[in-house]
Amino acid sequence: METTHAIQDYLGAIYDLAGSDKPVIGARLARYMHLSAPSITEALRRMQREGYVKVAGKKEIRLTTKGLDIARTMARRHRLLERWLTDVLGLDWSRAHDEAHRLEHALSPVVEERLAEMLGMPSTCPHGNPIPGMPEPEPALAGDEGPGARGGAHHRGGRGRPPAA
Repeated sequence: METTHAIQDYLGAIYDLAGSDKPVIGARLARYMHLSAPSITEALRRMQREGYVKVAGKKEIRLTTKGLDIARTMARRHRLLERWLTDVLGLDWSRAHDEAHRLEHALSPVVEERLAEMLGMPSTCPHGNPIPGMPEPEPALAGDEGPGARGGAHHRGGRGRPPAA
């Protein structure tokens, strides 16, 4: 993967937002990543030039095949790292998310695969989101308290920056 960490973050954020039923537009991306609209506009221009995204009618941002491949890789790494950080190291979900965001850019494909194997090829992250490239999660049964069956809203595994203090 020959992209900058920033481009990986943008692609990952677009991927995460695309998992909802709302169109991905620059304003949503700016809010999600806690960045200014001009920063998003400039990044989108660059990503269009480099073939990672297309901006369709009504300014909807769509990943190209090239962008989608990178975004899936980043989501897979992020979610595997979250699983390892919570299940093996015992970090809470919030801390695991922040740490996974820092580590996801440095993970090699070899370590990524070994991590998946060591974790037993998990199908979801601790938040219940599917891990790209893994077997589909089993549907949760009523009363099931396994991973991903916890009540409440699920975190989308986003890459948004924490709000400025």
